[in-house]
Order: sequence, then structure tokens, then C-alpha cells
Amino acid sequence: MIKYIIMGVGFYYALINLTLFIMMAIDKHKARKSKWRISETTLLLTGLLGGAAGGLIAMRFVHHKNRKPYFYMVFICAIIIHIFAISFLSTLILS
Repeated sequence: MIKYIIMGVGFYYALINLTLFIMMAIDKHKARKSKWRISETTLLLTGLLGGAAGGLIAMRFVHHKNRKPYFYMVFICAIIIHIFAISFLSTLILS
């Protein structure tokens, strides 16, 4: 049972991080083409829901939103919160 929970959580984080990375790459492409863009609220919310690592990687390699310090702050805070949440929940499940 615990094995499936761990696999599910891992799958969720992999999927949400990949999703945010792709969203930021698409938004960067649309910005260059002066087309309709993905809102900053959507990008930040996806980061808060667990995709912050993918967002930071996109900021580094796609060079998108890297001049906006609040993106760094939100993504780093989200990572810290998720690490603490997973640690806390894992101690509850395993004890």
C-alpha cells in the first residue's frame, strides 16, 4: 500500500513539474511571437501546486520570467513548503 502511495506522489510531482516547464516554454515562444500568453497567475499557481522545480528549471534553461524576482521567491518557497509537507505526511504514514 505504501509503495503505491509513494509511486503516486512521485508520478504527480513528475507530471506537474513537466507541465509547468512546458507551459513556461510555450509562454516564452508566444511572447516572442507577440501572441496570446499564459497568465502569470496560472504559472505561479501551477508552481504552488507542486511544479516549482520545473518552473525554476524553465527559468534557467528557457530564460523565461528570470527578471521577475517574485517568481524565484514563490517557486523556492513552494519547494520548501512541499518538502516539509511530504516529510510531515511521511512520518504520519510510516508511524
